[in-house]
Amino acid sequence: MGGRFSVSVSSDQALRNVSQFLCFHASYIHSLEENLEAIQKDMEELKARQTDVWRRVEREEDTRGHHRLEEVKVWLKSVDSISRQVCYLLSNRTAELERLSLSGLCSKNLRSSYSYGDRVSLMLKKVNDLKSKGVFRVVAEPATTATKEERPSCSRLTIVGREKILKRVLNTLVGGGPGIMGLYGVGGVGKSTILREITNKISGRFDFVVRVVVSKHLCVEKIQEEIGKKLGFHGTEWNQKEESQKANDIHSFTKRKRFVLLLDDVWSTVDLTKIGVPFPTRENKCKIAFTTRSREVCVHMGVDDPIEVRCLSENDAWELFQMKVGDNTIGSCSEIPELARKVAEICHGVPLALNVLGKTMSSKTTVKEWNDAIDVLTSYSAEFVGMEDEILPLLKYSYDNLMGETLRSCFQYCALFPPAFTLSKDDLVEWWEGEGFIGGYNQGREVINKLVRASLLMEDDENDKFVKMHDVVRDMALWVESDFGKEKERCIVQAGVGLREVLTVKDWSSVRRMSLMNNEIEDISISHECPHLTTLLLQQNRNLVHISGEFFRDMPKLAVLDMSFNQLTELPKQISNLFSLQYLNLSRTNIERLPDGLGRLKRLKHLNLEMTERLKSIDGISDVSNLVVLRLLHSKFSLDVSTTEELQRLEKLGSLTIDISSSSALEELFSANEMAGCIKEICIRDVNEEAYKTLVLPTMERLSKLIIRSCEIWEIEIGMTSWDIILTRSRLKNLSSVIITSCNSLKDLTWLLLVPNLTHLKLQSLEKVQDIISEEKAASSPTDEQKARGMNTPFLKLERLELMDLPMLKRIYWSPLLFPCLKKIEVEKCPKLRKLPLNSESCVGGEELVISYRDDKWFKRVRWEDKATKDRFLPCCEKEACPFGIRLEKGEDQTSYRSTMNDVVSKSTEFVVNLVCSCFCAEVHNFCRLDKNLEALGEGMERLKARRDDVLKRVERDEDTGLQRLKVVDVWLRAVETIEKQADETRTACTRQGMSLCDACSRNLGSRFRYGREVFSMLEDVRELTVRKLTEDFNAVALPPTRDVVEERDLQRIIVGQETMLESAWNRVRDEGTQVMGLQGMGGVGKTTLLDQINNKFCGENDGVDKVIWVVVSKDKRNEKILDEIAEKLDFVTGALVYALP
Repeated sequence: MGGRFSVSVSSDQALRNVSQFLCFHASYIHSLEENLEAIQKDMEELKARQTDVWRRVEREEDTRGHHRLEEVKVWLKSVDSISRQVCYLLSNRTAELERLSLSGLCSKNLRSSYSYGDRVSLMLKKVNDLKSKGVFRVVAEPATTATKEERPSCSRLTIVGREKILKRVLNTLVGGGPGIMGLYGVGGVGKSTILREITNKISGRFDFVVRVVVSKHLCVEKIQEEIGKKLGFHGTEWNQKEESQKANDIHSFTKRKRFVLLLDDVWSTVDLTKIGVPFPTRENKCKIAFTTRSREVCVHMGVDDPIEVRCLSENDAWELFQMKVGDNTIGSCSEIPELARKVAEICHGVPLALNVLGKTMSSKTTVKEWNDAIDVLTSYSAEFVGMEDEILPLLKYSYDNLMGETLRSCFQYCALFPPAFTLSKDDLVEWWEGEGFIGGYNQGREVINKLVRASLLMEDDENDKFVKMHDVVRDMALWVESDFGKEKERCIVQAGVGLREVLTVKDWSSVRRMSLMNNEIEDISISHECPHLTTLLLQQNRNLVHISGEFFRDMPKLAVLDMSFNQLTELPKQISNLFSLQYLNLSRTNIERLPDGLGRLKRLKHLNLEMTERLKSIDGISDVSNLVVLRLLHSKFSLDVSTTEELQRLEKLGSLTIDISSSSALEELFSANEMAGCIKEICIRDVNEEAYKTLVLPTMERLSKLIIRSCEIWEIEIGMTSWDIILTRSRLKNLSSVIITSCNSLKDLTWLLLVPNLTHLKLQSLEKVQDIISEEKAASSPTDEQKARGMNTPFLKLERLELMDLPMLKRIYWSPLLFPCLKKIEVEKCPKLRKLPLNSESCVGGEELVISYRDDKWFKRVRWEDKATKDRFLPCCEKEACPFGIRLEKGEDQTSYRSTMNDVVSKSTEFVVNLVCSCFCAEVHNFCRLDKNLEALGEGMERLKARRDDVLKRVERDEDTGLQRLKVVDVWLRAVETIEKQADETRTACTRQGMSLCDACSRNLGSRFRYGREVFSMLEDVRELTVRKLTEDFNAVALPPTRDVVEERDLQRIIVGQETMLESAWNRVRDEGTQVMGLQGMGGVGKTTLLDQINNKFCGENDGVDKVIWVVVSKDKRNEKILDEIAEKLDFVTGALVYALP
């Protein structure tokens, strides 16, 4: 019989060794940590390469006037995009690595780690692909020689915080972007400064560049005159020509030239035809840029994507303010820097405010002076001398330009709220209506749009239903409202200042509007005579529990009263004496019934009772006969038949928000066509009658939000009408938000095809829904002709899609959709939804889509339209956090739990088996070749260090000549240093732990496997650093600095009679034999002007000169100061030194 061979090992040890042997280096899980390190390293190298390419591009463009290649532009943009995606991917790094177990060899959640590893691997390939494409022998091509218009250059002082805008504008003008571009923003924000800097930057890249200040009163002749000067049109003959003749001359000349026209301070549309300027096209490669305070002007000028010039960030504002105040003042006392920061904050990032206040405060060297300034600025900015004299009048210019008293009154009203307060557009419209400024909703929205376009209001960044007013603009509005500071009690605004009682006012009879919102007032008992008070804002005093009747005794003109968000349980009956009241807001209060005598308020048009959780009845509402807007949504009160009949007696009612929980009330409401047409928001809940299975939505043209909750309805339909009528006029044209939850009999929502303006769709706990849009129903309804008219293109305006707990959902739509506005898809507990209606053309042009999910099992099973779609949207997927562990949902039992666990175990076993097959060979190879790989690693490191020493010598040699080391070289040198340290540590550890017994045996199998992998990976890194880096990147290790060779000087005077002197001086400076040249003469004779001209000549003819430095010496300036100024500007200098002697 043959011999036997047996091995005995402990189960734990065997498990560890087998896990180490099988579960590494074979799949996305086992390579996860390694790939994360690789993607960080490769991303750092990619960004370094991008930095070097940018430097080369800027040098070519700034010093030679070249144009960057389109290939380079695309690559730079791609790097920015991949950088954002990698940053997001790495944000989940810690959580994903914590899932790994057994030193990273396995995972607590295999599928989650596998999914994340898949995305990391895909992104790693993209990063490496971009790295390989980022090796450019040439980054820019020569541009045609051009004559330039030299303008004053903006120093660092004036472009603080504007670098990104400057770069964007320059890229558009010198690249292949739009032919016409606009910059808009409030007055004083720095638009003209940016335009002046642009003039200097691009002046050498076009045939001619003309900058014209247009101002409020547009003068075509003035623009023609400026252009004519540049083109050489002058003299009596030119001046006597008609406007049309000048336009013909300009057009005949410019149509053959590549030009840039810069129009500053544009207030209305400029007709280029009247001027004679050809409209910019891709063919003529001409450009037009302009600045304006109004976004509307940009639109009228044909700019699709204007650039908003916003206020400076806090850090940039502080930097600018410090420069204007000066180091001597800032450092004159240890307490002043902190006080100076407070003053800078008050300026809210407006460069003009920072400049003016900085100049004023530069002479203030005592703490008392700074504290006094802060007190005045905080209490009322307009009292400060510099602020009122320079900033507010400038901003007021925009105010004065508003056409009509309506716009101006509405604008001033926006100042009643706290600084930076987010204003609801709908609330603004209702307040304005209450004051009588406007006559309806549409007019109100038009007013808001005009104020936004005039940059007097700003759209909220997160929600376009809200607007904001800049603090400095708000100061201007209050300044105007107070008759320029003469009547400060006309408009009292103490919002958000922590008041506990109504403030003291010297003359209540002069008060027109009062805002005490967002304070801590608890009781209002005192009474005042307020004969002219029209608006009183008391909302968000969350501790307010009582208001006496006497308080409202003498307010005969009060039209707007807002008491929302407080603890009031009832209102005094004296409120019925406010006969002028048109707007009353009692939302989010604790009132249980309507105030007594409310029917006496015959002028009341707006009544808001939303979120009144204790409101039991609205009996008597029909007595308020002029009511136009009634809001009851989410109050305790729910509409019944009797109240429906009472509401129908409100003949002027035009907007209604309501909850309904009765099928009879619902039928009553929907059957009354006029009443249904008033509904703006509706919540239908708990309608469970057996006979009510189909919800038929009537024509509701005002409806913007529909909520359906816990209803046993089978189907939703849109009225009883023909498809032709529906297509020509949608019955739900304003519906933008649909929320349907816990309606377990619904199977589809095909009716959403008839909701063209839907922006938000939330579906939750719908047990039977299989298709959101049923292909069968959609196909059977409209004809082919009607389909062609857009019937079957849903969700064109959808921004957010939420799908939660839809166990039967299989499809959103049967084919990919465009989704041009979609920002986010949320999926939770939709196990049968295997495919999203996306392809590579979806979501183009909008924000980056986010696909949020919670179930790794669902995410793993998602099928993509094709590889391009997967590559496009896989990086957009993110997992939302959910409680750890397996949860038993409602209705699940232990049997389903065991079934689920069996499925998990089965799938996990299959998954591990696949990993075993893929990793076996690689692990054995690394195990057996450890000794030889250690030897190869030592040899490789010697070669790499030799290469490193050669590179360092080249770098040191180039830096000694004034060149600047490439960033990618720095990255490479750091990588070599790191790998050298790791290699030494690994070889030492292997020797110490006895890794060299033999190829097949080891005292520690697990350690040998681990070191086998580490040494193999390290060997690959050494080879890559030695070979690939040098061949691709280090043809050059350093390049010249990219700072401007010359700063252009402000030519405020022109050369008259000194042309010969200028030419002689310029030729002498250019003579290689000249080392030093001086200009001598009496004061005022023009020496500095000549020096300005010589300085600016270097802008176009700087061959052989690395740097031109301008220093004003003056009589008393010390050598140290001169050296400081030179050191600040100096990179290195080779060329002539020019100075002027007194």
